[in-house]
Amino acid sequence: FYCIPNRVSRINADEERINEIKSIMPHDAIIFLRIGRLNTAYLQTVLQSYRLVVHLNTLNIRAFLVCIGVPESKGATSKISEICTRNTLVLTEKKFTDDASKLIEIADFVIGTGRGFMEASSVGKVMLTPLAGMPHPVLVDESNFQELMSSNFSPRNTLENFSNCENLRKITAVCNSNVERSMYGK
Repeated sequence: FYCIPNRVSRINADEERINEIKSIMPHDAIIFLRIGRLNTAYLQTVLQSYRLVVHLNTLNIRAFLVCIGVPESKGATSKISEICTRNTLVLTEKKFTDDASKLIEIADFVIGTGRGFMEASSVGKVMLTPLAGMPHPVLVDESNFQELMSSNFSPRNTLENFSNCENLRKITAVCNSNVERSMYGK
């Protein structure tokens, strides 16, 4: 017996749905994607993602967040709609939430948790994951992968000696450089 954490199957992109989403979002932006349930347990994950996109736009990096999820909590969904007002597209329709992993190809960066993290990393996306008590998600790299995997890339992730300023510097560098991006993704 072997324990294979978060084993995932090959993902085949759904070009038709991807093109439909692309038609309603900016064409010149770096796309951040968050796929997950819209409930109180994952609310901070969406808010961290949104704060990151807002931060990047203040640095003149055109960033855009696509959030796909089934609304499981009216309160969480309302809060997301109330707060995430700029540079964000929230998709809750069944035609987008069913087999949402087939939409991963739309993204440059993915903010993932659990199986969704593994699915996006299996197709070579630049990966981020939430960090408990922090304003932004963390860029996942060789130095923090094992520690983050121990909590299944979940909203309860923690890192010792974490610097949010250094994290934002790394994310900005990856956004600004195709060479940096290729080191973290494909």
